[in-house]
Amino acid sequence: MHGRLGECGRGASDVAAAGPNEKRRPQPRVYVVVFRSLVRSDADRDHLRALDEAAHLEALESGGLIEYIAGSDHGARASVCIWRSKADAKRAATLPHHLEAVRHAHTFYEWHTIQTYGDESDSDGMDGTTHRAA
Repeated sequence: MHGRLGECGRGASDVAAAGPNEKRRPQPRVYVVVFRSLVRSDADRDHLRALDEAAHLEALESGGLIEYIAGSDHGARASVCIWRSKADAKRAATLPHHLEAVRHAHTFYEWHTIQTYGDESDSDGMDGTTHRAA
């Protein structure tokens, strides 16, 4: 699941500002979820990979996922999901494969954090805050 930049159909060029001699396009409002974690040394990495892939495919099929970027370095991982809206992200978080991955989080990670940004119009205390679990 590493390096899937641009896989969701709309790349950075679609949301980037115009060049210095061009009129700037307005930036779309999006909702961003950043998941950071440290994988446990005894984690079943094959199971983790399978759950990641299933949840990613499920998110793509649910609609609203603009971009997914993931990477890792020596067990530390980061995933960024850029959603069309907070509602799309919240809906995907209730899907079966995502819920299964959440149920297994304690067996995969020493710790993990979730940060969210954007869509302030739907304020439920999540935007811009960090949620950490051991």
